[in-house]
Amino acid sequence: MNKNVFVILDDLLFESRIRQAAKELDINMSIIKSAKGFKYKALEHKPDLIIIDLGSKKIDAEKVIKEIKTDQELSNIFCMGYISHVEKEKMKKFQEMGCDQVLPRSKFSNQLYNLLKEHIKNR
Repeated sequence: MNKNVFVILDDLLFESRIRQAAKELDINMSIIKSAKGFKYKALEHKPDLIIIDLGSKKIDAEKVIKEIKTDQELSNIFCMGYISHVEKEKMKKFQEMGCDQVLPRSKFSNQLYNLLKEHIKNR
């Protein structure tokens, strides 16, 4: 497959899970630990998918989504985010901002392999 995925998170457990699924699917994965410089990296590498930990206290997810969805070269990149299921208002807010798919953290974790496989297969 050899697709490129940017993952914006600061959680080592989720990083490990995503890395393992990406490896099994032959997906190139880049971990980004902050919003700083994200846009320039994305413009340079043009990922096929961007995954964001929307609940991270260290990452400005709103800024990242705005940078993706307001840039002509990035706006067509599929953006998938995950957040705690109790954060219903934030889930809605991120969807309204343009995050293409917002999932409860547990669903994202449980279905990670299939989500990546299905998404990358269709790109």
